Amino acid sequence: MTRYAIPRPLGVGDQQGRIDSGTLARTRSPAPGVFNAQVYATAGGAPSAELERNAACNAAIEGISKAQGQLVVEAAKTFVGATYFENGGSRSTEESMDCSGAIWLAYNKAGLPTSYYDSRSFPSNSKFIRSPNNTPQQGDVGQWNGHMLIYDEHAGSGKNGWSARRPGINFSAQSTQWWSHLGQVKWFRYRLSATCTGNSTT
Repeated sequence: MTRYAIPRPLGVGDQQGRIDSGTLARTRSPAPGVFNAQVYATAGGAPSAELERNAACNAAIEGISKAQGQLVVEAAKTFVGATYFENGGSRSTEESMDCSGAIWLAYNKAGLPTSYYDSRSFPSNSKFIRSPNNTPQQGDVGQWNGHMLIYDEHAGSGKNGWSARRPGINFSAQSTQWWSHLGQVKWFRYRLSATCTGNSTT
């Protein structure tokens, strides 16, 4: 029996995927929603290169769990009361920020590193994938062309997220409905690895 190791995506727990006589069986760790195709074992020869690539890419594009997203929410809640910093962007601090700066600060504070992106360029951030069916879970980023928000189903008082809203309103719980005039919100989830390109994860 020959074993073929596939690089483990960064930040993923210790899960394994096996192919035995052409049958794929997955072994999952307690971490929900994550599958790492780390090791393949074959009885009749090497798995195809395409199968290896697909398994690696599928593992790479999985998003963080709800529990991990809650860490982002908790980080964001530490900013409550911070003043609005108009066009603050990457100059934002935990005491003064705009909406995109708050996203950047919260994710990095939660241990999920990302570079700064404003609301219009955020969809090109390779650290994030679209939330399945555009349905958010804790910590997902809501994006419009002109605003961003961190989702929290438990924000309370009819609110469902945390955001730096506009001048004169400090960082606080907000509702996505307030930005409905900007169109349909797009939800994004932090991915567990770097970009999956071509034949490997990077």
